[in-house]
Amino acid sequence: GAMGFAVDMANLWFHRQSAQTAADAACTAGAMDLLVDATNAKTTQGGFTAGTDFDCSGATGVAPCQYAALNGYNASLAKNSSASSLGNEVYATFPASVSGVSTGAVPPATLAPNPYIRIDVVDHVQVFLSAMLSGSRSQPVHASAVCGLVLASAPTPLLILRPTDPNTLQITGSGGVTIVGGPSRSIQVNSGNSSAAFITANVDLCKGGPLFTGSDLGTFGGPSVPTVLGACPAGTGFRTGPTGRWAYPTSPIADPYAKVVPPTQPAAAPAPTAVAGPTATTPGVDGCPDRSGSNTNQLPDNLVNASGNLVTATPGCVEYHPGFYNRPIVVKQYTAIFEPGLYYMKIPNTAPNIFDNENCGTPGGGIVPPTGQCHYSLAVDTQGVVRPATPATPSAQADASHGVTFYLSGTSTGGYGSVFFGSNSGKAGSRTIDNFVTSPDPTNGTAAACPGGAAPDSRLAVPTSVSGDVLLGPCTYDGSYFASATNTNDGSGVPKFRGMVFFQDRADGDNHGQPSMQGGGGLLVTGNMYFHNCPGSPSCNASSDYNAFLQFQGNSGSGTFLLGNITVDELNTGGAGAIAMQLNPNSIYYLLKVSLLR
Repeated sequence: GAMGFAVDMANLWFHRQSAQTAADAACTAGAMDLLVDATNAKTTQGGFTAGTDFDCSGATGVAPCQYAALNGYNASLAKNSSASSLGNEVYATFPASVSGVSTGAVPPATLAPNPYIRIDVVDHVQVFLSAMLSGSRSQPVHASAVCGLVLASAPTPLLILRPTDPNTLQITGSGGVTIVGGPSRSIQVNSGNSSAAFITANVDLCKGGPLFTGSDLGTFGGPSVPTVLGACPAGTGFRTGPTGRWAYPTSPIADPYAKVVPPTQPAAAPAPTAVAGPTATTPGVDGCPDRSGSNTNQLPDNLVNASGNLVTATPGCVEYHPGFYNRPIVVKQYTAIFEPGLYYMKIPNTAPNIFDNENCGTPGGGIVPPTGQCHYSLAVDTQGVVRPATPATPSAQADASHGVTFYLSGTSTGGYGSVFFGSNSGKAGSRTIDNFVTSPDPTNGTAAACPGGAAPDSRLAVPTSVSGDVLLGPCTYDGSYFASATNTNDGSGVPKFRGMVFFQDRADGDNHGQPSMQGGGGLLVTGNMYFHNCPGSPSCNASSDYNAFLQFQGNSGSGTFLLGNITVDELNTGGAGAIAMQLNPNSIYYLLKVSLLR
């Protein structure tokens, strides 16, 4: 009798372990599909509808049921079958909450309306000696697993959010993308299309990743291999080091800024009759680097001098001040410096066509880069140079790092404006303009890095001084717009990473109002760029949203550097358009992650 019970109990124990393995696998598979649903605005990624319970005996084709079957449990019995039956049950439920998940890790319902899934496996195991006592030839063995989505802090790669279309990452021409440092995955393409990433130019990840030895490009839909594969250190096409790879398929990554609330519209920037702006600023004052003066016929028509009187000429720079702007800022043939703070750009009625010769047609499709952008809130055109201002007494909304945030908005009926850097911007022409020193500068207190932060990594080859356009984001960790003593990860109270430089209104799906960067005279942006069309964020519509795109075109390969992150629905480079990026593995935001919870 003892030996008989030992055989039965050992058999039941073995089946219990097998059933638990199957439940864990099926649960994890279901949670991965919940992640795709939440990230790419889908509802039935794994063949099931999140929030609707299902029984695998009648749904063998759905993903969790397939994984259970691969682990030996094919749901040969329906849920709640007789205890005397032989076979197994597999079924799924969707709990509203899970004990043990901390409040801060629970994703908001707008981001993940059904974040949890539970898989139950009931194995009706045949027994022998114990059957003589129980009168039943089988003993049900129950295993369960609960999985789901949690909010977790993680470093952010260059992220392409559009969930369905081909060529959402399109790198063509003679330019490309070079990434140094950052997380182990430098680029993530969320589109489920088999042609999501189209790369014929240079994508250099040879020095990517936390060890600078190579990083991944991840694509959810494909292609399964790069169109053109090159080798480090030089070559054409996709290249990475020994610790990197072309990763396919990879789960999409959710918008890391989904929880960032757009800034509140501030008071209007001071009227032209006020001293504050825009103000004619002489060389050396508030960091004005222009020693020779500006082209007088291109200056803004509301420029004032230190006495508050309107002027038509300036021997140095035009200094802009933070606040609400209902007209675009156009910098052409003069030098503009920007006082630290928030620039809330909202162009009323129809966003103007800034450039008379700009073609405002409909963007092309396929592998043709989008064209036709012509509405801009901030436009830096021929021989326009932009730099940070360093006033002795900055605005109350500024931080000590001379950072600015441009919130690029518009009106739903009249269109939206974004940011434009022309192919001849950043060039001084006949003017004499001091270079911007990228390492800490004791003269004016500015630098590419935040105070106390590390200088740009030498492997990115950022010059020690830059002659073209420079914009610095505010020093912050959490996606807010200005520094906070509570948002540092080392407890020092000193933010060391820059936040948002460009935050485009999520309602902007206007093809004519998208960002374009062609900074032929050199461009350095330190901070994050965020261009995502999702008016109901964090809940997006896959069929009507995700219409934002960023274009690097023309001569921007002459020296475009980004020390930060780009998150955009679609990214295109063409011609000589190129960008070199340094990602920071320690600058973290909250992302959706899959976790086996119980």
